[in-house]
Parts: sequence; structure tokens; C-alpha cells
Amino acid sequence: MDTRFGWVAVVAAALLATNAAAQVGSERGVEPSSRLPSKSADSRKEDKAAPTLIEGLDGQAIPPEIQRELEEAIKKQAGALTPEAIEKIAPEAVKRSSAGDIIVTGQRPRGSVLSDIRPERTLNAVDIRASGATTVAELLNVLRSQLDSDRGRSSGGPVVLLNGKRVTNFLEIARLPTEAIERTEVFPEDVALSYGFSAGQKVVNIVTYDNFKTQIGGLSFGAPTDGGRSIVGLTTDFLRIRGDTRVNIDGSYERSGNVLESERKLDQLPGAQNQGQFRTLLPKNERYTLNGAVSRPLINDVLFTLNGRFTALSDEALVGLGRSGAISRNVNTHTARVATSLSGLAGKWLWTFTGGYSFDRTKTLTDNQLAGRDEGRFKNETLSADLLLNGAAFDLPAGPVIASIRSGFELRDFSSRSAIGGTVQQSRIDRDQANVQASVDLPIIGARSEISSALGQFSVNLNAEVTSLSDFGRLNLFGYGFNWAPVNSLSILGSVVNEDGAPTVEQLGAPVVITPNANIFDFVQGETVDVARVTGGNAQLRKDDRRVISIAAFVAPFSKVDLKFRLNYSDIRTDDPIFAFPIATQAVQAAFPGRFQRDSNGRLVRIDNRAVNFKSANQRQIRWGVDFTRTLDKVPPWLRSAKITGAPIVSASAAASRPDRVTIKAEPGSALAKSVESLTSRLTFGLSHVWRLEDSVVLQDGTAELNLLRGDALDQRGGRSRHEIEFQAGVFKRGAGARLTARWQSKTFIQGLPPASSGAGALRFSQPLILNINLFANLDERLKGSAAGFFKASRLSVSLSNILNNRLKVRDEAGLTPLNYQSAFFDPLGRSVNVAFRQRF
Repeated sequence: MDTRFGWVAVVAAALLATNAAAQVGSERGVEPSSRLPSKSADSRKEDKAAPTLIEGLDGQAIPPEIQRELEEAIKKQAGALTPEAIEKIAPEAVKRSSAGDIIVTGQRPRGSVLSDIRPERTLNAVDIRASGATTVAELLNVLRSQLDSDRGRSSGGPVVLLNGKRVTNFLEIARLPTEAIERTEVFPEDVALSYGFSAGQKVVNIVTYDNFKTQIGGLSFGAPTDGGRSIVGLTTDFLRIRGDTRVNIDGSYERSGNVLESERKLDQLPGAQNQGQFRTLLPKNERYTLNGAVSRPLINDVLFTLNGRFTALSDEALVGLGRSGAISRNVNTHTARVATSLSGLAGKWLWTFTGGYSFDRTKTLTDNQLAGRDEGRFKNETLSADLLLNGAAFDLPAGPVIASIRSGFELRDFSSRSAIGGTVQQSRIDRDQANVQASVDLPIIGARSEISSALGQFSVNLNAEVTSLSDFGRLNLFGYGFNWAPVNSLSILGSVVNEDGAPTVEQLGAPVVITPNANIFDFVQGETVDVARVTGGNAQLRKDDRRVISIAAFVAPFSKVDLKFRLNYSDIRTDDPIFAFPIATQAVQAAFPGRFQRDSNGRLVRIDNRAVNFKSANQRQIRWGVDFTRTLDKVPPWLRSAKITGAPIVSASAAASRPDRVTIKAEPGSALAKSVESLTSRLTFGLSHVWRLEDSVVLQDGTAELNLLRGDALDQRGGRSRHEIEFQAGVFKRGAGARLTARWQSKTFIQGLPPASSGAGALRFSQPLILNINLFANLDERLKGSAAGFFKASRLSVSLSNILNNRLKVRDEAGLTPLNYQSAFFDPLGRSVNVAFRQRF
């Protein structure tokens, strides 16, 4: 029998089983998904070739020509396309009912997320391999434009799950090698509710292979082409996965040099031309990290995980020239964390307990003008625990009701001390926090409803959270939304959230630190000056009140083309928002006069940059994107629906026990091997666009609204760009690949310079086009056979950041650039090159 069609027989059974699993997943339970009528022996002989519909992995009927090839393949192996033939090929995929019918059954794919919301994007092992990413953290960076959320309070990363379950902390799995990943799924923010998080972060589900082992060593070196700073890094990793047992240990060391202002030939204030050699744009630093995790089943299928992590970081910077020489600042930070999780099943409910203790200590020493050293230090200890229950609470006619309930507490002890000159200030904030969160998904129209064929599937969500803070009282959150899938190729989600938010303990109680000789552009006087800049905590901060409205749509219009569109509209209104203190404009000084200190000539000498509450803030924006993936060469029809592993040529030993994944064995250079090579090649394109419709703030009662899109600004970047675009293109074949990233923002400006300044009118910001490229090659695939030698299972990558060496350019109306708006302040490195070598053992 032809080798390829021997495997197609397994594909057919896999397609049936996987389609059943997909239907089961959509109905959130294991149900009969396809009934094949059982016939008598005589009737089977008479109707041996009776047509049977075979569906693909997407639930759609496969093309007729592939259907015919599959039928012929199964007939060659089993004699006919009958229930008995399918049962013979893959007995674990079918069972017989009491009526004698063959019922093709399935279960949710291993590692699935508990939600009826479809993923925005799914990457298989080949897609991940073609991205060039070597760790989970690098993979998330590649997907960054697709993971950004407009609904959260900060630009923090997504919620990351491992095999459909919560982890103790993202850093527990950040360095897992991508070779261990079977698939990665990206979900919208609403899925976070099912795992006890608020709907303000995207969700990424990392699903690993159930049997994997590797040891990895890595070396990297990077430097800017303009000279100065160099970066050296060493990494070592160990990972072993056997079913639900996992052991991963990783360590890293990184050392970076500094970049002086003089190395970028920055202009200085009159009379201080030599200051550049005593001020760093980037500090010298050194970082050590050690991380380890053990996960294994205990009694009654309870999964236990223990994670420990330690980081030491030291920074050394120069902040100017004092009476006795260069003024140096040293910052030393030590972080230790230990965490654990337990998870298991209690009836229909999946329960997860997580708990942890973390300790952070930072010490800052700054030379002062009296030949002494100012000191600022803080210590932060956190003890936390929470319990999450999620599962099917009960059934409605449209399907089961999925609910999640989370309850937890956190105890924080934050203390700080600053000694500036002869003045000592101490602060301590003990914040005890307890919260309860509940979320419920109610199916209104399910897959089994009579009207689902006309209206699709529809469900609604209700969620609420109450948090009690020892220093701020009660914070409330209430939200609701819907999930509508009118057709298989379209999903529409909408949500409304009202929530309170408290300042962090760092914003309230961080130690006061004074930085001398800080360059500030004073918009009131229209000049650049050196000032004493005060940073630290502000105990007067108030909680905010925030409302978020979001509507999102995800479209995959073509069943045979991997082309996906995503669209999101968000409207955010906040009362009493908490902001970092803005730049020194006329409007800001009028609203916060006590934050500025000037001499008798009106020159700014001191500015207090601690965080403040504004009156209100409003943002509206549209974020849309498109992603396209295809193979480089034509793939034979019989291979199009096959699920394959990350390697182009692998053994077939797993096929019998894993009907949902087909592995293929082929001789190198054969027609089959070339077909598989085509299947593992990739050409990808991605485009993301943010279009800001509104971005405005009101600083205080009685002050005018500031429009950040039309000349008002809160930071040195010059307001908000109305448009931001990111484009990605990638290619991968025969173990080598390249990924190009382009980022661009529309121009911004700051209006309101005083007429007496040389730049009367406005400062204009020319946003540069930034191009980055990453080239990588798996050396053993490029050096065939014995030529690979030492380079077996190794990878070499070369990254060029900011290829065009473009930097932000700022000009006033006279074409001049204020001293502290010189391009190197925004991007000290410019074009830089990084070379990394990685070896698997």
C-alpha cells in the first residue's frame, strides 16, 4: 500500500475524532457528536460505498477531492468506509450505543480553556517554530501587537495559562523552550473572567507536549553601531515533561555597559559643556536570575506545583558633576519569591489554589553636594492566597451555565526610609486586601437550539467583584457583556465594566529621592534648565472610578485560507485618574502651583514629580488588525488537514495512541519528505493599527480640558499620536527564517511656547519609522548529516534593531531643538546588533 495513504487512513479517523471534540468543546461537555448508523452484514455488503460525510478540523466539510482520496485510502486498508472500518483504524475514537449505533465521541482537546469563546488566533508547533522565538517570553514579544489590550489599567502583559490552567506567576514559565509547545491560543479579554482575573488583559494559553526533555545553553552579545554600551548574556535551561509531571530550572546572567551623554555628543547648557562625560543616558547594570519549578500529581489526581525565583540587579549611573567630582547613583535590588499551586476536580468543578510569598528590597545611594551620600530604601513583603472554582453549574435548554468564583487575600508590608542631607523621613504602609469575584456565562442560544441555524450561538456574561483594602475601604466592580457567533467565521463580543481603583502602595509610600542636575524643558519660560527633581510616594492620592465600554469582532472569512481580521472599539471614562506628574507647561503649573519652585528671576530650580490625581480622563479608540499565514509551496491535498509535530521528519510511533495528531515518517529527499517540507514552510504577514478618536484630560476643577491629540501634552513625547501602525512579515523554510517588524506613529506637537522664546508657537515631533529584523537558522538542518557535528540541535540568530538608525526629531518654529529634546535622550542606542547562539543537549 502507498505509504502516504496509509497515514491518510489515520487522518480520516483523526478528523472524525477531532471534529467530535470540537463540537464537544462548543457545547462544553462530552456529548455524542456524530452517529453512524449500524447496519446488518448483508446491508453493508449491498451498500459498502454509502457516502459518509467527513469533516475537517474546523467543523466544515472537507473538499470533495480530499474526501475521495480519504475514502479510497480507507477502502485499501479496511475494505470500505464503514463504522467498522473506522473502529478498526482508531478504536479509541468510537463506541457503540445500546441501540447498536456507532457514536463517534471525543473530549475537549488536551489543555483546552474553559470557555465557549473562540480563540482569536491559534498557532501550531510549526507556526511557533517559524516565528523564530526560542522561549515563551520571546513568543509573547513576537505576538505583542495582538496581545495589547485597551481595557486594562496599564500596559501589562496578558494572562498566561499553561495547559488551560493558572500558573503561580508568568515568570514560572517565561523561559520554557518553544520546542516544548504543541500549540498556543490567544483569547480576548473576556476569557480572563473564567480564571478569576478582571477582563482587562488578553489570555494566552500555552499547551505543551506531554512528553519532552531538553537541556539548553545560550550565549548572546549585543552592541549599538554608534558605540558605547555592550551587552553580554549567558543562559542555561533544563526542562522535563512526562504527562502532568514537569521540572524546569533556568538561570541567566546579563551585564550591560553604560552610555554617556558625551558618547552621543549631546549639546549642554552654557557654562556646562563638560557635563556630558559625567551623566549617563543608560546606566551600567548587572543581573543574576535563578528560577525553578516542580509540578506533579499527588493523591486523587491533584496537581501540585512549587516555584521559586531569585533576582539580583545592580545599576550604576552618573547624574552630573558636583563640588567634589562626578555624582554617582547606585541602585541595588534583590527579589525573592516562592509560590505554590494545587488543582483538581470536585465533581463538575475544577478548583485551583494558589499561594505565595515575595520579598523585594531596593537601596538607592546618591552622592550629594556635601561629600556625603543621600539614601533611599524600601522593603516590600507580600503574602497572598486565593481559591478559584470554575465549571458547569447547571444546564439550560441552550447548554450548560459556566460559572467561576474566586476568593482570596493579600497581606502587604511596605516600608521606606529616605535620608537626604540631615533630614530623615520614614514611611510604612500595611495593606491587607480581601476580595471575592464571581462570573457566570449564560447560554441563550446554543448549538442544539432550533433557531441556532438562523441566529447562530449567543450567550451573556455577568461578573462582579468586591475588594476590601485596609487603607482605602471597599472597591467595587460590576460588568456585563455578550458573545455572539452568528456564523462559524464571525464572532462578536461586547462588554461594559464599571470599577474602582486604588493607587499602589509604591505610589503612596515609595521613598523620596532627589535627583540633582536633571534636564527639564520649562514651557513657562521657554528654556532648558537643570533642576532638582523629586520622586517618591504621595500619601494624598485618591481612588479612581472607571467605566469601560468595548465591542470586538473577529472574522475568518475563508475556510481554505488562513486569513483573520480583528476589530476592537473601546471607550474609557475615568474620574480622579492617577497619573505620573506631567511636564512643566503653563496649564500644569496653573493646576499644581505647589509642585514648582522658582528663583527670584523666575527660573525653575525644583520640580516635584510625584504622582497626582487629575479631575477626569477620556479615551476612545479603534484597534484593528489582519493576520495571514500560508505555506511557501503547494501542499498535497491529502496532507492539508494533517496535524504534525514541530520537526519536519519524525517517527510514527505516536499515531496509534494519539488519533488527534498525525506524525509522518519519510525518507530524506523523497517526494513525501519534500511534501512535508512544504507543509512546514511558512509565509506570514500581520498588520495592526491603532486609531485614537479621543484622548483628553481635565487637570483640576475649573481648568480647561487638555486635548492630547491636538497640541496638549503630559510627557516629553508631545501628546498622543492619532495613528500607530505595526507591520510584521516572516518567512521560514528548511530550518532558516527571517522576521521583519516595522513600527510607525503619526506626528505630534506641543503648543503654547511663550512668545519670548526662540521657539514661539509649538514644538513639533517627527516620529521615525523603526525597522527591526531577526534572522535565524537551525544549524543542524542547514548542515546535513555529519557536517552538523558540534552544531547538532543548535540555533544561530542575528537581530538588527532600528536598521535605519532613525530617532525622534523635535523642532521648534525656528527649526531649533531644545537641549533636553535631543534625539539621543529618547533613544540612546539607535541601531544595534545582537548575536545569539543556542545549543540543545
